[in-house]
Amino acid sequence: VILAGTVLLAITAHVEHPELEKLPHGASHYAVGPGQPAVIDLTDEPFHSYVEVQVYMYHPPPHANLTVRLEADKTSPAARQAVAGRTWEEVGKWEVRVADHHCSQHWFLEKHRFTGPEGAVQGLRLRCDTETAQVVPVAIKSLAMPAAAYYEVVIAGIILLGVYTLIIFELVPRTLVAMIGATVTVCVYSMLHERPSIEYIVT
Repeated sequence: VILAGTVLLAITAHVEHPELEKLPHGASHYAVGPGQPAVIDLTDEPFHSYVEVQVYMYHPPPHANLTVRLEADKTSPAARQAVAGRTWEEVGKWEVRVADHHCSQHWFLEKHRFTGPEGAVQGLRLRCDTETAQVVPVAIKSLAMPAAAYYEVVIAGIILLGVYTLIIFELVPRTLVAMIGATVTVCVYSMLHERPSIEYIVT
């Protein structure tokens, strides 16, 4: 028990810093400024049906703004040699303005889901620019998701219905039902490429 308690305390040691809890797990840090965009290559991701983006800023400037674009390269290899490089086509655009969102004075967190490009692509990337005069420190987490993510609400409803059915008809002990429901949920998260961190699961 003591060992388990020590592990839990170590995992949740950052609980005294609520702004750090908001930082998306696995996010990458960038310094975005005029003419200094952040570019995230998604070409090698296994799924391109949807791309979810989370933007986090700590002590953001009140008038900070970001423009996040999802861009695809549909140029064939032969045509790419002719133009001597990639040709990026905008698939989606998301405007992020701190002044337009309710946030605390310490941190800012928003997320957006892009619909991926149709058809085959030779490349896929996220490009983050800003018109703010000063450099904006930002943490960005991107998540490429399969087409099944469109039905995630339906899947959640099916899991919930199954759990309550087992509880109501007392087919198995309630403790086991809770374990089954939690395990199935984590498995579905993993299938949708949204596997949560151990910190998220514990807390």
